[in-house]
Amino acid sequence: MTSRQIECFLVAADKLNFTTASEILFLSQSNMSRNISSLEEELGMKLFERQKNKVLLTEQGVIMYEAFNQMNKYISSRVALAKNGSNAEQGKLTFGFLYYMDLDSFITEYLNHFRQKHPKIEVELISLPLKPLAHILESGEADIIISHDFSSNSNNNIISYELGTSPLYCVYSDNHPLSQKKDLSISDFQNQTFYLAETIASTDITHMVHKFASYYHLDNYKIKSVSYDTSLLNVGLGNGISVTDAISSQKIPNTFHLLELDSTQFYTTIMMNWSKNNFNPAITAFVKDTLDIQN
Repeated sequence: MTSRQIECFLVAADKLNFTTASEILFLSQSNMSRNISSLEEELGMKLFERQKNKVLLTEQGVIMYEAFNQMNKYISSRVALAKNGSNAEQGKLTFGFLYYMDLDSFITEYLNHFRQKHPKIEVELISLPLKPLAHILESGEADIIISHDFSSNSNNNIISYELGTSPLYCVYSDNHPLSQKKDLSISDFQNQTFYLAETIASTDITHMVHKFASYYHLDNYKIKSVSYDTSLLNVGLGNGISVTDAISSQKIPNTFHLLELDSTQFYTTIMMNWSKNNFNPAITAFVKDTLDIQN
C-alpha cells in the first residue's frame, strides 16, 4: 500500500469519477484505475461499485475513506507539531483545574515562573467540576489539569505528578445543631451525614471517611456522594457535615466553620496530570520548570 494509491482513492472518492480524479492528479486513466485496483487487492475488499458513467463507494469504501482521511489529518498534525517542537518557546498551554480550588495558594507560583521564562507561550486556564475536567484532559482540550489524587484513576494514559499535600478539615455551618456548643470537637459529631463532593476516586474518599470516623470514634454516620455545590447547600442548611482541604476551603461561605483534622493522618495530595498521547512540547517545558522550582 503506497501513499499514491491512497491519494488516488481519496480523490476518486471525492469526485466519484475516475476521469476527473485522474485529471486532478495528472495521471492517465489507466494509471488511476491500476492504483485503485492494486489498493483493493491489497486490502482484500472492493472500494467502488463501477457503473457506466460513474463510480459509487461500497460500504467498505465509505469506512476506508473515513479511515484514510483521519490518517492524513493525523500525519499532518504530527508534522506541524514536530515543526513547532523545534521551537518550544511558541504555542499554547491550557490548564484545567477544579472550579472550587484557590490557585493563588498553590499553583500561581509555578504559572508565573513559567510565563516569565516562556513569554511567547500562551497560557489559558479552564475551571470545571471534576468529571468534565477529566474529559477535557483525555480529549486534549486541556494539556494539564490540577486536581486531587487523580493518579488513582485507572486510565493508563495519564501521567500524574505530586505537587504537594493539603491538610483536611471537617466542615459545618452556623445552622448545624452543634454549632453553638462550647469547646466543640470533631468527636462530638455523632450520627452525622457526610456530604462529599463527587470525585473520580470515590472509593478512596469513602475509605478516608471510614478512617476518619474510626479515628475520631464517630458512630452511625452516613455518606452521600453529591456535587460540590450540593454538599455546600446541605452543610449550609445544617443537614450534616463535609470534608474539605485547605486549598478548597478558601471558596466556602463565611458562615461555615472548619475543624482541622490530624494532619499526620488526614491530608489530600494535589496532583498535576497530563496525557501520554498529548505531544505539546510546552507540557515538557512546564514540567521541567516545576521540577526546577521544587528542587
